[in-house]
Amino acid sequence: MNQNIIHVAIATDKNFMNHAMVAAASILDHTPDAEVNLYLLYDDLTAPDLERFKTLNKIKAFNLVPFHIEEAFFKSWPKFRGSMSPYYRLALPELLPEVDKIIYLDCDLVVLDDLNKLWEIELGEAPLAAITTKVSDKYLAMLNLPPKARYFNSGVLIMNLRKLRSVNFEADYFEVIKTLGEKLKYYDQDVLNITHNKTFLELPLKWNMVNTVYRTAPENQPHPEPEIREALANPGIAHFNGLHKPWMVFKNTHHPYAFCYRHYAAMAGLPASEQLKLFIKSLLTGRLSRPRQKVPWNSSIINRNIIKKHG
Repeated sequence: MNQNIIHVAIATDKNFMNHAMVAAASILDHTPDAEVNLYLLYDDLTAPDLERFKTLNKIKAFNLVPFHIEEAFFKSWPKFRGSMSPYYRLALPELLPEVDKIIYLDCDLVVLDDLNKLWEIELGEAPLAAITTKVSDKYLAMLNLPPKARYFNSGVLIMNLRKLRSVNFEADYFEVIKTLGEKLKYYDQDVLNITHNKTFLELPLKWNMVNTVYRTAPENQPHPEPEIREALANPGIAHFNGLHKPWMVFKNTHHPYAFCYRHYAAMAGLPASEQLKLFIKSLLTGRLSRPRQKVPWNSSIINRNIIKKHG
């Protein structure tokens, strides 16, 4: 029987390489019935760095496709605060002309459910799929979007590369960057929202469970309470967005599944010094902080099977 082939892209640099390896380890641990093509977008990794990524084959055999991004590729694009890395996901339709569909993942996350379930979501003619998140009307206005417009988090995307190529959205991205430039706070995420806010497909919240899901009252989230509870109890992807990362020793723990990061750090074979730091964090600030808002759940909503596997 032929396996499904799942195309996944992640982007990293030397500073974030360990976290990219953790994310990749969790991807491989949750693709039991699929072949994985992992496109690694980078600009400053070395040959030894890429060899480290190849050691993840011990978890599951996969196809690593290193993609060195030359600055010249974006020579006509204005630089964003001295870096070109925010452009990488915007350029995927051109970078991968033979791929029609891809899952893009940030590096500050771990996959906790079969990724094939996400891959099989049909996009139709939607250019991409993502989860909605709440931003203020003031921020929407700054982006020239109407009040209450949909806004999505771009840390987990299913991208319809065929559709994106056919309409040449790169020209639209370039125009947004040229027009708003430094006003963009979340840069590539803002560019994607300005371009696709009316046409993107909304994913179930469980496929990008960000820090605020546990800590924010349902009435202050753009999702119905049953969907929020499902995400908390059965997350597909735990995304550690914001300032409270699970590897930051002196930051409180805000995400209910932050403990899973340490499990995949060990699986990825991170250096002993990094794993020691994670152990110290588990003792000092590893306990889940209480939300400031009054929420209708507590830590008992965390999936016990996930705790058993990753605890």
